Amino acid sequence: MADNELSLLFQAGSSPGGARPKALVEDEKGAYLAKFASAGDRLDVVSLEAAAMEIGRQAGVEPAVSTLIQLGNKIKCLLVKRFDIGEAGGRNHLISMKSLLKADDYYNAGYKDLTDAIKHISSQPGHDLQRLYRQMVFNTMIGNTDDHLKNFVMLHDDHGWRLSPAFDLIPNIGFNREHVLRIGLDNRPPKAETLLVEAKHFGIKRRQQAMEIIKEIHGAVSKWPDVFRQCHVPEKDAEKIGKDIARRLKVTEIR
Repeated sequence: MADNELSLLFQAGSSPGGARPKALVEDEKGAYLAKFASAGDRLDVVSLEAAAMEIGRQAGVEPAVSTLIQLGNKIKCLLVKRFDIGEAGGRNHLISMKSLLKADDYYNAGYKDLTDAIKHISSQPGHDLQRLYRQMVFNTMIGNTDDHLKNFVMLHDDHGWRLSPAFDLIPNIGFNREHVLRIGLDNRPPKAETLLVEAKHFGIKRRQQAMEIIKEIHGAVSKWPDVFRQCHVPEKDAEKIGKDIARRLKVTEIR
């Protein structure tokens, strides 16, 4: 997939929806969602998302495969491999948690509600519940407050229904004080103890096991400065977002 081809797609403004320009692209290796910055962005959102996806991978969250590409001097593009298309080219069925939970536009839901849906539909509930727990813990530490129900999807493939790879992992670019989904009793960023108590809803019965997961994710997210540099996040953006991440890491640290 040549740079000039992606540039033409960007200029065409083809978008499958969402707040920022997107385009569906393909090459000999597969199909991708190409994500670009919006003219109104005050931060380098493309690089920040690329960094969060990479940190998520290091934290064991299992995000969708993604690649950051530079188009010319100014335009950046994040290519996210589409998991709704199988190896043979056919489409896999998808259903969002918003649809599964029959939520309207003004819902009040928490991560525990997602666990109930997974227990009912997943062909591998134990594995998916632990993956969801990791993503919840990761979201709290990286500051992904845009954790709404449409950003959690069940995917149907040859093995049945399962939780899709994680996507739209973005730090707190809106500097929001609350998450969309409740974590425990409310939507505020949780402390370590809340994450430990919530683990039982995800099938994690031993406190020590939950502690080990939290420590592992905490260690991965603590390396954010290195990953931000690798993804060419501007220093001023790293400083702003880094303050939020540092606060979150402080209250979720297990001593």
